[in-house]
Amino acid sequence: MKILPFAIAILLCLLTCNGCLQTPCKAPYPRLDSLPIECYEAPTKNSSSPPCIPLKNEANVRLSEHVKAYAVNRYIDPANQRIMHERHVLYRIEEDPSWRLATDDSKQILIGNILTDGKLNYNPILMEKELALELHRQRVINEILQSHSDILIDTSAGLNKDHEVMLERSEQLRKALEEQGRIITALKIQLDLQ
Repeated sequence: MKILPFAIAILLCLLTCNGCLQTPCKAPYPRLDSLPIECYEAPTKNSSSPPCIPLKNEANVRLSEHVKAYAVNRYIDPANQRIMHERHVLYRIEEDPSWRLATDDSKQILIGNILTDGKLNYNPILMEKELALELHRQRVINEILQSHSDILIDTSAGLNKDHEVMLERSEQLRKALEEQGRIITALKIQLDLQ
């Protein structure tokens, strides 16, 4: 008989929690363009840091945690049958705080100690500098490759000359061996005749 009130209390608790889970009470995140951002001034050439933080509102870079409240009726504590909990509100963190990864293309954002013009993937000045550095690097590599190519051509020409000399020398040695072979054959014939 003690199990029936306990089962009813747990069933009511589960139904209450289930009702809270089915009703969406999560507020949508605020849009970036609706948030006030007050500082858009670019830094002067003499200053190394911007005059103020461009994203003054934290919601532009950080999403806050989402807490949900559940109303719980009376129930007997499952760990101890001698304890009954009175009706109360249970607060649960549904989502932890996190970083906002989406940026607003029309606003300037802080990167290190400089301000960009919104889009991170396109900055003409940085791209021009990067292109000039890459072009210089390619020219240096091209000069090195050209010098190595010239060295290889000279070495190849030298090897071809050495090869021709070796062919001539081997031809001379072959002829000398043939001549000596004829002399040995003639001497052998003369020895056989005596």
